Amino acid sequence: HITRSTNKRMTGLMEESSERSRGHGKIVEWSNLKLRLQRWFINHGHVKNKNTRDKIAHEYSYCFSDVAIEQMTFFEKVHFYQARYWLHYLLLDMLACRAIANEWVVLYRESPKVIDEDVDSYLHALHSLLIATYYLSDLPTFSTTRDQLERFVAKNKKSINENSRILAFLYTHLAQINECFIAGDLKEALQRLPEIEKGIQIFEKRLDPHKVHLFYYK
Repeated sequence: HITRSTNKRMTGLMEESSERSRGHGKIVEWSNLKLRLQRWFINHGHVKNKNTRDKIAHEYSYCFSDVAIEQMTFFEKVHFYQARYWLHYLLLDMLACRAIANEWVVLYRESPKVIDEDVDSYLHALHSLLIATYYLSDLPTFSTTRDQLERFVAKNKKSINENSRILAFLYTHLAQINECFIAGDLKEALQRLPEIEKGIQIFEKRLDPHKVHLFYYK
């Protein structure tokens, strides 16, 4: 029969279930927002003028107002950072992108066990920080982040799955090339080409053609 203690426990379980449902709902909400922003970027690229910039900023800024980030779960924060990053990336606000991506990286750094559960998201976080610092020509932060990425890949290359290995190949080699560009060392960039071409051949059937074109463009 239902006792008071049982009833209290059931209430606690229902509250816990409701909280989990709320958290899942927010993750879906942030994820959908990120996809909307990505679709806009695919169709239009970065904003081209002040009017468009103001329109996009006004249209999406409400999504990030009154957000209590300290009350979010770990993965709510991850999806929140991703959506915010994409908004500011569209707006070419790389200072904001750098700050957001850094918070994203620090979030994982403070919870290293979670990285094993979501390697790709951690790689995305590092890559996002590298992109922002590349646009800003912030060589010290770029080099530190690139080093973190390479050390992580070297340490875990035998345990990560093939999809993560592809991301690791893309992100590490793009970072190496971009670092040469920031530093103005084009000879070093050319010396990286044979290793990049070898990786393209290895992952050719699994690589997005756009990513391959990006390497050749650079």
